[in-house]
Amino acid sequence: METHGFVLFILSILCSTEAKLQRKEPGSVAKRQFQVGDLDNILGQQGLCTPPTVLVHGTVTLNGGLAVSDTVSIACLSGYRLDGVDQITCLGGTDNGGWSDPMPTCVQECSGLYTAPRGKLYSPGHPGNYPNDVTCTYTLSAPQGTGILIRVVSFSTEDSYDVLRVYNGADTSSGAVRSYSGGAGDDNARQYYSISTQLFLRFTSDSSRNDAGFIVDYEHYDLSTRECDDPGTLAHGTQVVTGMLEGDFIFYTCDPGYVLQGPQAIMCLPGDNRVWSDSPPTCAAECGGHFSDPSGTLLSPNYPNDYPHNQNCYYTIAADPGNYLELTVRAFRTESTHDVLQIRDGGDSSATLIGSYSGTSLSVGDILKTTSYEMWLWFKTDSTTHYSGFQIDYQARDIATLQCDDPGTPSYSSRVVTGLSAGDTITYTCNPGYTMHGSATITCLTGNRRVWDAAPPSCHAECGGNWQDPSGTMLSPNYPNHYPHNQDCYYTVTVSPGNYLELTVKAFQTESTHDVLQIRDGGDSSATVIGSYSGTSLSGNDVIKTTSYELYMWFKSDSTSAFNGFKIEYRG
Repeated sequence: METHGFVLFILSILCSTEAKLQRKEPGSVAKRQFQVGDLDNILGQQGLCTPPTVLVHGTVTLNGGLAVSDTVSIACLSGYRLDGVDQITCLGGTDNGGWSDPMPTCVQECSGLYTAPRGKLYSPGHPGNYPNDVTCTYTLSAPQGTGILIRVVSFSTEDSYDVLRVYNGADTSSGAVRSYSGGAGDDNARQYYSISTQLFLRFTSDSSRNDAGFIVDYEHYDLSTRECDDPGTLAHGTQVVTGMLEGDFIFYTCDPGYVLQGPQAIMCLPGDNRVWSDSPPTCAAECGGHFSDPSGTLLSPNYPNDYPHNQNCYYTIAADPGNYLELTVRAFRTESTHDVLQIRDGGDSSATLIGSYSGTSLSVGDILKTTSYEMWLWFKTDSTTHYSGFQIDYQARDIATLQCDDPGTPSYSSRVVTGLSAGDTITYTCNPGYTMHGSATITCLTGNRRVWDAAPPSCHAECGGNWQDPSGTMLSPNYPNHYPHNQDCYYTVTVSPGNYLELTVKAFQTESTHDVLQIRDGGDSSATVIGSYSGTSLSGNDVIKTTSYELYMWFKSDSTSAFNGFKIEYRG
């Protein structure tokens, strides 16, 4: 039966019945008006079924009319499921209005699989409040090459306790990409594009307050338009981004001193999962390392954060031969005396020590230089306090521009310097009375090391000696510092025959009576004694003369007090 005919048929029955009810005998009163239920009786008398009721959150489709054998198809809106059969058949009779089954209802889904191109998800109990202690899961699945866009239309839950979480994929293993509780946030937070063909939503409520819940729209979209999620910025490094769509790359480079841990590049993968080919790398300040570039940066481990405890970090730098290395301090702070950076002028631990540094003993801008193309550093920390450590830049420079370090002038000497460049020399001369230990002349070497061929000599006041020059100076051992205990020092002076010797006292102080200088007028211990002197028995500018060209002196000290001793000049 067509719909308009069916409607006219129903109206005609209703009108005819009402007319009969109102027809009465003269003087009589109508017994009642037409009431609910009369239609069922009337239709039943006609062999017809009662019209289906309106289905809340669903649709009812008449497949014909209300006659016996006619059917009605029933379906729920998205987000609801049918509680009952999806089709009823008119059988006639009075049970169920003549239908084969009771009219079903549409109830809110708490869990389910959703594959339609678009639809809605509702919290359980919608449009009423959701129940307590419920866990609902919603799995959204799209065809190959298709992603899923969700938009939160409305959201109201107990803040922090009743939560809707959104995951990429078919379960919770990937970690939540959205989490809603209380409200849904701004427009950007309210929507999310999946990175694959599936999304998984999980709603949980606790045992306390409940609220109106949520409505979430979903629809499919072309996954090829989806960018990979921004993997973030590389700390202590730079990145070059060609794009975020499938097939695009991000290339990574660490700042000087940091080591790349992970891939140098990642690609946004094509296919049904819009993710990067790998996790982004990190840039780490490692404990030590070998450096061979002409310039670079050395960092304490974990810089600029605090370095770890109990570290032994070894750094080696090897530039090309023909260069030297120049270090520039950019930052330095360690635990004083306990966390120490040792720097050596060469390629291993046996090289010459440049210095050991801790606390703030190196300042920003300080410069250290090697004498060759290699350097070795050792950073050692203990188990107590720690700090940010150090940042030190290095640069290889042409060794032809490097001079030897000025070795200085030893005590009690003078020098003649031709220069400090490769091939230059320094010649040293000890002051009168002092004996040279070492080379009188040192040379700044050519080649791959800019160092002196020998250490500067030292000048010592010896315990005794033999003098043959026409003039000279005799000193107590270690003069002008205190002479040692328990000394027996013998001095002889011999000039050309035909001369005598004149001594001039420049300084004299010994322990009185115990530390004694004996002077004899001759070449050995049998010669005539001129005098024995101690304490301050000789004064400055006192003059003593021999009768011949020879002199013998004996200085003896005991184990008690010591003084500066003496300085006595002679001439023949």
